[in-house]
Amino acid sequence: MAQKTSFVLHTSYAQAVQRLSDEDAGALFKGLFAYVDGGTAPELSPLADMAFTFIRDMLDRDAEKWESTRQKRIEAGRQGSIASGESRSKQSQANEAVGVGVNVGVGDNIPPYPPEGGPPAAGDGGKHKRFPPPTVEDVAAYCRERGNGIDAQAFIDHYTANGWKRGNTPIKDWRACVRTWESRRKEHGTPAPGQAKQEGRVLQRWD
Repeated sequence: MAQKTSFVLHTSYAQAVQRLSDEDAGALFKGLFAYVDGGTAPELSPLADMAFTFIRDMLDRDAEKWESTRQKRIEAGRQGSIASGESRSKQSQANEAVGVGVNVGVGDNIPPYPPEGGPPAAGDGGKHKRFPPPTVEDVAAYCRERGNGIDAQAFIDHYTANGWKRGNTPIKDWRACVRTWESRRKEHGTPAPGQAKQEGRVLQRWD
């Protein structure tokens, strides 16, 4: 009972306590605290000891019930922690499978979308993975990060017209295409074969 910080005094104790003198009742009261706190029965007068024996049985039953409830709560908490940990682990694995929460730095070699094992595109016999084309905003944001000056709208228009293919090969990583345009632009410095002028702008267009 050392871990228990309180105990209940039932009204059924009154009949036994009322027969005691004030001195014996005070000694009994102190003895109850000593018993609950340390588990040691106090030294009392015969009449007070009789009352203590009656009350002690009730205290012991209450303590057993309290301990049983405490253990059940501990076990429930342990099982809840295990379940929560398993749920977090499964969610983490699911996130890794679809690339959620992965921080990609500028210039990193970004893998094709989705990762290997993703759903195949309909009608291609499972040879190619589904590819979600980027928006103009996606391309513009990536180009701003890299500071390459590529026209995002021209990039989107070019590959939309090509069915998002390079030659006969479906594109899996549009960022890699951006980096290719960027590297060729740096190499040539001036409009190269395959470039086109539109509304006075030089559009970088390489397959």
